[in-house]
Amino acid sequence: MLKDRGSIPLETPRLILRKFSVEDAEAMFMNWCQDEAVTRYLTWLPHENIEETQATIKFFIEQYSLPHTYHYLIVLKDTDTPIGSLGCVRFSERSESAEVGYCIARPYWKQGIAIEALSALLKHLFEAVGVQRVYARYCTENPSSGKVMEKVGMVYEGIQRKAHKLHTGGFADLGVYSLLKEEYYKIYKGENNGSNY
Repeated sequence: MLKDRGSIPLETPRLILRKFSVEDAEAMFMNWCQDEAVTRYLTWLPHENIEETQATIKFFIEQYSLPHTYHYLIVLKDTDTPIGSLGCVRFSERSESAEVGYCIARPYWKQGIAIEALSALLKHLFEAVGVQRVYARYCTENPSSGKVMEKVGMVYEGIQRKAHKLHTGGFADLGVYSLLKEEYYKIYKGENNGSNY
């Protein structure tokens, strides 16, 4: 049976993952929400003003009262700087599964930040919440995002053809990766399966 743990704070060697607050709007807007390079392959357009960022934060805060809501701000532990976000974009109690997504501010690309943050979210979802499957999708024109999924142990499932509409027009394929509970426990815990968790 699933447990609803919510977006409790998570910690890694370099990061704090925590809930969004209204005070985060300026840093979010300046650090990544207005950056076309960050949003190029995402489902949302770059924010034109800080009011859009504030509205996004308000939406996340309102959702925290709903069951199985996992929205996290990624904060650098050493400087208390917000540098990205991750969380569940879809959650199914019926299938006990979650789709995850993430974005990182451009100055922090290629530093293993997304891998570190996603690994912490996987631990939370599998060990605390008890899901049986976590999956993620990425635009195939952005292979670096797929590499993040691969490096946390997710298994490549295939392609959803022309499933993503680009901001610039046209459509692109989405690659799909997933990780099952038994795979998670084998990779991260050295156990044969997670049937007892």
